[in-house]
Parts: sequence; structure tokens; C-alpha cells
Amino acid sequence: MPDPKMLSGELSLWSAVLLGQGEKDWAELLDRAAAKIAQGEQDQQTAASLRLYAVVVGQKDQPSFQALLEKAADLLSIPLDPSAL
Repeated sequence: MPDPKMLSGELSLWSAVLLGQGEKDWAELLDRAAAKIAQGEQDQQTAASLRLYAVVVGQKDQPSFQALLEKAADLLSIPLDPSAL
């Protein structure tokens, strides 16, 4: 299982990149996911949105970003142990 703090940080960095490219909606999604992961929260709706975005990213041939999105979606779909944060 990926480190939630590291994954949250990576999502925040990607959010800044997307915001700089004018992709406000996707940046907000990543910010929301990063915050929920950092807090150890589950969120099926955000996880589903990340999976959808991963498909879009996959069509643009960005496998490492796609993998990051899928890991984040997985973390949001399973309960986290708060002591691990």
C-alpha cells in the first residue's frame, strides 16, 4: 500500500501543475482527493472521479500519472488505519 502522506503530496503537486495549465476542475479534484487521503477519509465519489480521470489520462499516454490516480482512487475506496498517518 502506498504511503498516504506521500501520495497526498504527489496529488497536490500535480494539482498545481494542472492549475497552471488552466485545468481548474481536474486540479480541484486532485486537491479534494489529497485532502481526504491526508485525513484518512474514504470517499467513493472522489475515487470514482479519479478512476474516470485515470482513463482520460491513459488515453493521452501518461502511464505514471494514470498509475498515481489509480493508487489514490484505491486508497479512497478502502478504510485507512488512522495510526498509519
